[in-house]
Amino acid sequence: MTLILILLSMMSSVALAGSLPESPPSIWNPGSYGVSATSELFTSNANYGEERGSYSKLEEGHSITVFETRPRARYAFTHAISAFAGTSFAQTKAVDSDTEKTSANLTEVYGGFDWQLNRRWWRVVPEFEFSYPVTATDPDQTVPLTSDGVWFMRAGVFLFKPYKRIRFESYLGLHYPGEGLAKRFNYSLASEVALIRGFSIGGGVYGYETIVSDDKTQAERTRTTDRANAGSQRFWAYDPALLEARAWVGFRADRAFTFRLGYGKTINGVRTAEGSSVLLSIAFSSPGDKSRGRAIRAGHTVEDEEIIEPEVEAPREEFETEPEVVDPELFDQQQRKTKSKLEDRQ
Repeated sequence: MTLILILLSMMSSVALAGSLPESPPSIWNPGSYGVSATSELFTSNANYGEERGSYSKLEEGHSITVFETRPRARYAFTHAISAFAGTSFAQTKAVDSDTEKTSANLTEVYGGFDWQLNRRWWRVVPEFEFSYPVTATDPDQTVPLTSDGVWFMRAGVFLFKPYKRIRFESYLGLHYPGEGLAKRFNYSLASEVALIRGFSIGGGVYGYETIVSDDKTQAERTRTTDRANAGSQRFWAYDPALLEARAWVGFRADRAFTFRLGYGKTINGVRTAEGSSVLLSIAFSSPGDKSRGRAIRAGHTVEDEEIIEPEVEAPREEFETEPEVVDPELFDQQQRKTKSKLEDRQ
């Protein structure tokens, strides 16, 4: 059963604590839809401290393991606008010197929309997302946290650059959580290269920085994480920052299905968990209605450009002059007037 859950997942931009935004497709046809999910198995026995980059082990025998799956669905209304919705299921095992505690919850429901603002040179795609917790965090709880357990809003913009064999992607955005948690600036930078026989490799960095401090004190946040998560600051952290590197291998079985297997490792942080992740995933995309308007295509890429057939030249957006219309009679009258003026001057 666990293997089935893992295989029903996607790793285009996988989830961190608080979840990073997932990449929208480079392009989409009206009526197209996609089904995907993101699975991550995260393990940690250390926390980053007050000084950036330094971390210390948890108490002897303490550790945390989190398995999270985020299924989602997307529908494209036009070439420029699509909406998505999904949920998240997580299981956490917190181990300390005396006990081993486990909890599993449906953690959230979320939804949002993307708007393709520009498709020339760089694809510019603003995104808005809202999430509501199914399982909220109680500061006095002793069972392991499976997420931050608060509502959040997120707004940002994706930038894509698809070529024939490589795709570049970046993201910049703001993450605004409830319950007084620190407000964050999210970012990512990644690329993926198509190889032979449907295989691809990719990698990138993902992270966040606190830009508005927590409403609570560090002691209040730590009290909850010590009681519930064996001291790990994976969730409910005070003014955290994190930088994580990820790499993956992809396989495109056909034009609709894409699989990815990856590995992630935290490389820097402040007041958050230090650890590593294993990632495995699948995504399905339909071609949609290619008869409604022109399909925008920028060459074969490692994403979904190959779905759109037949190839149609992108519409020209430059201004074009109107054809000149000449009235012969009016032209002759103008010539006679000019000749008369010349004769009068002579």
